[in-house]
Amino acid sequence: MPRARAKPQILLVDDEPSVLTAMRLLLDCAGYQVTAAASGEEALSLLEKRRFNLLITDNRMPGMSGVDLAMTSRARWPSLPIVMLTAFPPTDGLQCLDLVLIKPHGASRLIESVERILQPQAA
Repeated sequence: MPRARAKPQILLVDDEPSVLTAMRLLLDCAGYQVTAAASGEEALSLLEKRRFNLLITDNRMPGMSGVDLAMTSRARWPSLPIVMLTAFPPTDGLQCLDLVLIKPHGASRLIESVERILQPQAA
C-alpha cells in the first residue's frame, strides 16, 4: 500500500486574529498543514524549531514587520519560499519575497499561488 504523502507545512503570520483564523481554515481545507503565529517574533521562534515549506506573512504588524521577518528568514533559511499578503505593499525588501498578494485577494488566487510555489520543480 502506498504511503500517504506528507502535507506541506505552511507558517502563516498575521496580527489580526480573524484574518489568521480565516486564512488558516482556507489553507487547511486546501490540504496544507498550517501553523499560525500572531507576530514576526513568534514566527522566528517557530522557524527555529521546525521545518516549513512556505512562510506567508502580513506586512504591517506591531513589533517586527513582515518585511523584517522576510529579510531575517531569507538570510537564515535561504530556500524557504516567502509570500506576503498585505493591503500595504512594501517599497523596500521586495528582493526577499517570492510573491506579494494585495489584500483583498480571492481565496482561489491564494490557493493557486501557494500550489504554484510548492509544486516540485520539473527535472
